[in-house]
Amino acid sequence: MYASTTTCMRCATRSRDAHQPAAYVLPRQIAMYIARQLTWASLEEIGREFGGRHHTSVLYAVSKIERMRRSDGALDSAIGRLMDDIALHLGSSSNLERK
Repeated sequence: MYASTTTCMRCATRSRDAHQPAAYVLPRQIAMYIARQLTWASLEEIGREFGGRHHTSVLYAVSKIERMRRSDGALDSAIGRLMDDIALHLGSSSNLERK
């Protein structure tokens, strides 16, 4: 779906910085959303893993991706498949997903 490295996902620079193209922002937000959905990690813990971002940045990303999934069927399907693949790789989704 997106070609981003984990280094780019976790870098501490923000999207307005010259060293970080906006192309990394949406994939990072999707990754934060998936981390929130498939783990029991807190917003703070997720933010820390993504370059020390504030918990409100994670909350914003989760809310944004939820809105985008409701309005964009193709994105919703792509994220759903990605989450299924991750859950399959890590084990039963029933043990991972936040209800």
